[in-house]
Amino acid sequence: MGKPVLKQPRQSYGAESATKREPLTLDGATGSPVPTPPRKRGKHIKLSSVSDVAEELARLYRQARAGEVETSDASRLAYMLNMLGGLLASVRLEARIQQLEQLIEDED
Repeated sequence: MGKPVLKQPRQSYGAESATKREPLTLDGATGSPVPTPPRKRGKHIKLSSVSDVAEELARLYRQARAGEVETSDASRLAYMLNMLGGLLASVRLEARIQQLEQLIEDED
């Protein structure tokens, strides 16, 4: 008995499969590729405070309820916003603690 013959090529799990490729559109008359227009970037959202994050989370909730955003996408984004809100609160708390420690050192 010889080696078994693979009917399908092995799937690559390297960098090639990790990159997403845009579908190629061909011009019907010439057969040449048509350039893909650049994606529109979303509006820059200010997320520099916990209240900014809360407002964005509320906006995301309303969009998900209205069906403008897939609930699975909204869930992932809400998780990230929650993490960002926690980080911002921690950074602010750390700064306040450092200020208090500096005040105590200055009094001594």
